[in-house]
Amino acid sequence: MSAKVYVGNLSWNTNDESLRSHFSNYGNILDSASA
Repeated sequence: MSAKVYVGNLSWNTNDESLRSHFSNYGNILDSASA
């Protein structure tokens, strides 16, 4: 099973590595992006 998740209102200091680190607690991360 896979899903896309949008997470808004993130700190300007958030990067792909910090997103992956946090959400990897909930399963495998195939791709991440921050703008």
